[in-house]
Amino acid sequence: MPLPPVWVPPHQTSPPAHGLLSVADVLPESGSHWQIAGVEYDCPARVGEVVVGSVACPDDPDFGDGDEGFDPRTDVPVRLSTVLAAKPVGRTLDDFRVLAREQLRAGEGPALEQVLWSTHDTDPRFMHEDMPTPTGLVAVGVLDAVGALDAWLYNHYAGTGMIHVPRKIVGHLVKAKAVRHDGGRLVTQLGTPVVAGAYPGTGPEDQTPDAGQVWIAATGDVRVRRTEVLQATDGDFDPATNTVTTIAQRIYVASWDGLSAAALVDVKEL
Repeated sequence: MPLPPVWVPPHQTSPPAHGLLSVADVLPESGSHWQIAGVEYDCPARVGEVVVGSVACPDDPDFGDGDEGFDPRTDVPVRLSTVLAAKPVGRTLDDFRVLAREQLRAGEGPALEQVLWSTHDTDPRFMHEDMPTPTGLVAVGVLDAVGALDAWLYNHYAGTGMIHVPRKIVGHLVKAKAVRHDGGRLVTQLGTPVVAGAYPGTGPEDQTPDAGQVWIAATGDVRVRRTEVLQATDGDFDPATNTVTTIAQRIYVASWDGLSAAALVDVKEL
């Protein structure tokens, strides 16, 4: 009789680099209120509220009609889940729990990136109908697109911000020298962090671009609040199919100060 193979543990993987969860500030959160109602906060001070006046002029500068000044923002939660269903032969309940949690951790980054781009059924999203498009609606080269978004962030955001690109075009950005590596991160030539995510590259109205074109986006600094991994269904057994089902899930709230812009990129010529 031949010997059975020796059981060895699976090898340990490393998370992919340059995805949203490796670039954003990830904030573990406890409590339940934010998981239901989201979070509210004041956005950073606005750029463009500074006027030029003569030092010899005794009058206060004219700021126009003005407004309230404060810019409160509400960001809503989203739940991501994964289901593990398998035969229990030779397995313990802990085996199911561990694999379900690892399955969620393995896929949460790409899933969250896709949700935040344009598919979430509630605002906010990175891409939306009324967002600025600094280069217009005509596709431009990689350098022009990244440069325009870098300039837009500088003129409209008090922080550094981030630029988000579909992972498949990173080679084009590197070839054009629009991005560089800096301490394990991808950044623009000005140092703005670049997220290479599972973004679909669709436009502000969820439109699919022409072949050889893709939309990229700029946002404020991204913070992601998330729970620990929760076991929603813990080892339900179906005797009819001899199957154990375990569901792992997490709740997330992503914030980026309600600020985003987009540019349409032509990558055919690179």
